[in-house]
Amino acid sequence: MSLTQRAHEKTEADWDRVLDTNLKSVFLVSRAVVPSMARRGSGDIINISSLAGRNTFAGGGLYCASKWGLLGLSGCMMEDLREHGIRVSVVCPGSVATEFSGSRPKDPAKALTPEDVAHAVETIVTQGPGSFLSEIQLRPLRKA
Repeated sequence: MSLTQRAHEKTEADWDRVLDTNLKSVFLVSRAVVPSMARRGSGDIINISSLAGRNTFAGGGLYCASKWGLLGLSGCMMEDLREHGIRVSVVCPGSVATEFSGSRPKDPAKALTPEDVAHAVETIVTQGPGSFLSEIQLRPLRKA
């Protein structure tokens, strides 16, 4: 799927694929794990969104919509689940140098690495038991 194609040029199948992957999957997995976390009285749910969940760009209509939705879902889950001792956090990375997106950053040396994202997740899970990081916005040090 091309990120250069405008939202009105996408198909309903494109919409379903992006929203199912980036939003519905989080809903389904969370629904499956929350009951056992609530019984235990603790747990961490860490959703990986994107800075595209905060910023729009040409050709990113479906992707941005899915990531904005993920931020909304994560925020509501955070409020719903904190009374059960479940911490819900979201990591919003900028461009990450991976093959996954189908496009490479202009200068991979100025992009985030998967290890940068993993470090953000590690920071969330190592927080003390009485606090949590609700959102991390992660950017490369130098702009591409």
